[in-house]
Order: sequence, then structure tokens, then C-alpha cells
Amino acid sequence: MKEHPTEVEGFDGSLQELAQRVCRMRYDSVAAFFFYCAEELLRQANADQSRGRTGLSVLLNRAWGIVHSAQLQLERAFFLCAPHMSQELGDGTPKLPYNDPWVKGPKFVPPVEVMVGKL
Repeated sequence: MKEHPTEVEGFDGSLQELAQRVCRMRYDSVAAFFFYCAEELLRQANADQSRGRTGLSVLLNRAWGIVHSAQLQLERAFFLCAPHMSQELGDGTPKLPYNDPWVKGPKFVPPVEVMVGKL
């Protein structure tokens, strides 16, 4: 594998197709994808900081924040849609497929009316 690959090994489509496929999944799965992307960016930022690459580390930390913010918005989208997916969710309880160490305590899910007004 290349040190800096430009395509996803094992995926024959374009990066655009990969992005479309990921974003067409259920929102909790898309949030999980962004969670793992954010964690990898943070790992790289910390590694670059330890190597004295402060500028790169700062930029990767900023990217982590942006990706983490996207993850949180997708979580909110999932919780907003969850009441309409009771069959798909089994017991009807929306759960995220990961545990975000940056969010302390139980996940607060405001009433739908508070988030976006009446549907």
C-alpha cells in the first residue's frame, strides 16, 4: 500500500461514488463513518505533533473539529428520524453504533419541535 494513497483499496468506484454510498446510509451509520474519520484525523494530528509538525497538527485538529461537528449534526438527524423508523430499529429505541468519548453523560435528544419545529 502507498504511504499516501489516492484511492480506497478494495473499492473499485470513484471517491464521489464512495461519498454518495456512505451518505445514502441511515444517518446513524453515516454519523459513525464521520466519527471514525474524526478519530483517525485526531490520531494523525497527535502523531504529527509528537514529530514536531505543529502546523500540520493544528490543521488536522481543526479538520477533526469540523468532522466531529458534522458527526453530531448527523446524530441529530438520526434522532429526528428515529420515531419514523420503529420497524427498522427493532425495539424502537434509537442507539448509536459507537461511544463518543467527547460527549459526556447520556445523549440528550431534544423534542423534535425544539429542533426544527412541527414536521
